[in-house]
Amino acid sequence: MPSVRAVDRAGFINVSFVWECIKHRRLLDSTPYQVKLPSSTAKPRMKYTDEEDMAIIRYCLSKPKHSWKSLPLFLDMERDQILPGRSAQSMHERMRRYIVPRVNRVSGTRWGTSV
Repeated sequence: MPSVRAVDRAGFINVSFVWECIKHRRLLDSTPYQVKLPSSTAKPRMKYTDEEDMAIIRYCLSKPKHSWKSLPLFLDMERDQILPGRSAQSMHERMRRYIVPRVNRVSGTRWGTSV
């Protein structure tokens, strides 16, 4: 018996395909039952550049009274258009998940405990 994939390159296969196969007691051609997915309107993600990472680090170091762990610092960055097109949440996550772990690994210290 040939295998049938639930998802095809063109999109999903409508559930009525299964019912029709059962009703006819044979495997039918799935082409008429393919459901094309609408194309996404979301913008593709832009990768951070080294220059953007450095801009985040410089901004955080220029504001020693603010913790890089809190979102308000990055809301200020967004308002000041330090990295146009980048949201505060995106810059905060970049700092938390990418920049700080790499600085800690290279320096052998834990950035954020005294900064």
